[in-house]
Amino acid sequence: MRKGLLLVERGLLYVAMAAVFSMMSLTTADAVWRYVFNSPITGAYEITEKYLMLIAIFLGMSYTYRGAGFIRVTILMDRLPRSVKVPINYLSQIFSIVYCAVLIWGTYEYAVRTYHQGTTLGSIYSAPQWVGAAFIPLGFLLAGLFLLLDFPRVKTGGSALFQGEEGPTGS
Repeated sequence: MRKGLLLVERGLLYVAMAAVFSMMSLTTADAVWRYVFNSPITGAYEITEKYLMLIAIFLGMSYTYRGAGFIRVTILMDRLPRSVKVPINYLSQIFSIVYCAVLIWGTYEYAVRTYHQGTTLGSIYSAPQWVGAAFIPLGFLLAGLFLLLDFPRVKTGGSALFQGEEGPTGS
């Protein structure tokens, strides 16, 4: 299952990278059009905010998790003995999985609600807002699956939630 998830993650990561490139290109083109030709690109800000930024952030979330890129404050945990640290790490992993599940559900509900309401972008009335919102639960789902897969590795310190920041392995 892990190999399949890594393959899905790689594909979504390419989509996220394309979104970042598109954001840079669109922002540059908008700035040029705005200041050189006095004619900004209609909807550039909304497309960046409601589509491209969401894609870039949430589709790269599982990669960030696997690379131990989430913020941690370890000043207390570094001083605890292993017999105390392991149960706390299990609780942290369980909390992270449950919290991720709650976020999957909430963001899925948001995407469905914006779909049913027919919410569109402010300056481009034919562009539905739910499309960008649909990437949020997808990113949380992939990160949550990696959290679940890492649960048996908590005892050995192999969970990415508790590793150093040396980059994702297994890709």
